[in-house]
Amino acid sequence: MKSRGKQLRNKQSPTKSKAARKNPEFLENPDWIAKVTTEPKFLSAITLASLIGQNQALGELRDEIQLQVEELKNGNSEYLEEILLSQVITLNTAFNKFLKQGAGTMIEPSVMKAFPELPESLMRLALKCQNQSRQTIQTLAELKNPKKPIQFIKNYVDKQVNQLKIDTEEEIGQLKQIGESTNAQVDIGSQSQTSRTDQEMAALEK
Repeated sequence: MKSRGKQLRNKQSPTKSKAARKNPEFLENPDWIAKVTTEPKFLSAITLASLIGQNQALGELRDEIQLQVEELKNGNSEYLEEILLSQVITLNTAFNKFLKQGAGTMIEPSVMKAFPELPESLMRLALKCQNQSRQTIQTLAELKNPKKPIQFIKNYVDKQVNQLKIDTEEEIGQLKQIGESTNAQVDIGSQSQTSRTDQEMAALEK
């Protein structure tokens, strides 16, 4: 991965970022401004530079982010796995710290008297860290072992088939009801016609 990273760095040409640092007027170019304010890599680089207080490293940060993007496009998810695992470790550390602090405050009468809600607040923070750690572990597991799309498609098809069966059964039931209602109307009409004919024959015989 290191050799590949060097190759990608050599292929990249951060001409614009260097030009921008050397020539401030370059930043006034509308096309450059549009690129900087809409491209995710630049936005991330700007945020990182601001967080670490190293605005002069904006170009290098952007190039490093581009490197990681290219690695991911090529199917290498090691960087993402490293991020997630690091977050799991950090969240687990925070969980244990808040849990320990919450338990410690409960045995300090002076703290309980001055801040009676503090133990519960610390415990809640601990549980939030624990829950976020669990979600991060789940994300990491799904990244390492992605769900098979075939199974997803099969589940979807089975669901549609079951729904189709239900709809078909309902339609058949409705058709049966309509048929029974029609037959009943025909029987009533036939009985009325027969009764009228009998009455006419009786009148002729008289």
